[in-house]
Amino acid sequence: MSDGEAQQQRAFSLGVVLLLAVVFLVADFIASVVYVSYRLHVYHESMDKLTTDPAILLSGEAIAYLFTFLTMFMLVKHGLPEPFWRGVQWMWPSRPAVVAGFLALGVPLALGITSLESILPMPSHAPFQKMFTGAAAAYGIGIFAVTVAPLMEELFFRGFMYPALRRYGTLIGVTGTSLAFALLHGAQYGWGWSVALMFAVGLVLTVARAWTGSVAPGFLIHVGYNLTLFFLLFLATDHFQHLERLTQ
Repeated sequence: MSDGEAQQQRAFSLGVVLLLAVVFLVADFIASVVYVSYRLHVYHESMDKLTTDPAILLSGEAIAYLFTFLTMFMLVKHGLPEPFWRGVQWMWPSRPAVVAGFLALGVPLALGITSLESILPMPSHAPFQKMFTGAAAAYGIGIFAVTVAPLMEELFFRGFMYPALRRYGTLIGVTGTSLAFALLHGAQYGWGWSVALMFAVGLVLTVARAWTGSVAPGFLIHVGYNLTLFFLLFLATDHFQHLERLTQ
């Protein structure tokens, strides 16, 4: 094994993937506890309100993503002889038409998943729906979902997890990464058929990673997918003015 291959295996190992997951969970927990404690003692708000406050949930997740990204950066810097983005195989398409094409692929993917949700026995009250407390919260969640969330999810799942699992074969890399992606989002959507649908989404994103050899195409598809979902939600709730329709 060459020195370069040995460095890459250290940078993209299952141990590194586990470390990144732990960093995210610990940072998210600490940030949320600190913010909740502050709101309890300063504003004397109820715990029931705070546990579903999108400001707390999104800020905790954003801080956790920041610490996770810094950990990723340091791991690549000290584990590979390449710049960060090159090290995680993030090659941005050189032509704007290709960028637009990958973004556009997210549209039929979102429409297909939405169509399946309408005919499958989906959970009636998904946990993430509690975050939609008003129009401002919906816009905030939407912006987060088409910027920070797809970036960090693609870096974690397709940038680090996929190479770690691919060492055991491309099939294991693709299916294992897609399953982990599905389980994460299954918890947000209330399990059931959500897991199978999120596995399908993860499969498309991971196949794009395997086929192109780059994380960037999956990110673009992911952005197009999330943007389409929120646009459909925007229309279905009359510009986020009737969010009670989410539970109907």
